[in-house]
Amino acid sequence: MAGAGGRARRGSAGDPPPLAARVFAALADARFHSGEELSSALGVSRSAVWKATGTLRELGVTVHAVRNRGYRIPETAEPLEAAKIRDRLPREDRERVRTLETVWSTSSTNTVLLARANPPIGTSEVLLAEHQSAGRGRRGRAWLAPPGGAICLSLSWTFREV
Repeated sequence: MAGAGGRARRGSAGDPPPLAARVFAALADARFHSGEELSSALGVSRSAVWKATGTLRELGVTVHAVRNRGYRIPETAEPLEAAKIRDRLPREDRERVRTLETVWSTSSTNTVLLARANPPIGTSEVLLAEHQSAGRGRRGRAWLAPPGGAICLSLSWTFREV
């Protein structure tokens, strides 16, 4: 079903993003945010915020924690938003994109799309991830990326027969 009405979605099956993704988005402006401010805005405990920043560090994100100032990511980031990306595509390209999906984390965007049915001829499916743990780049090289650190994107397209 191609057309301007193609789907833009976040996460798989509408799942809410994990807390680490929500903390990452809150810190994306590179300003300090107190643990209290974050916990209140996200509806979780300060301990949960602390654990989420630990998860971000494990994924390769630099998170500064300064007493009496809070947490921050040193550089601004723009978290992936499927609807925003779709809206920025030229109309003729947007009409060819059947689905455009963003996820917080995946092993490999390519592996996920290869496991799905091929899109109808002349349309595409696009998958972007903030983080991937087992991606492959050129010549089979590992393509690992921390959130906000690289473009993790795969596009599935069915060509017309030649």
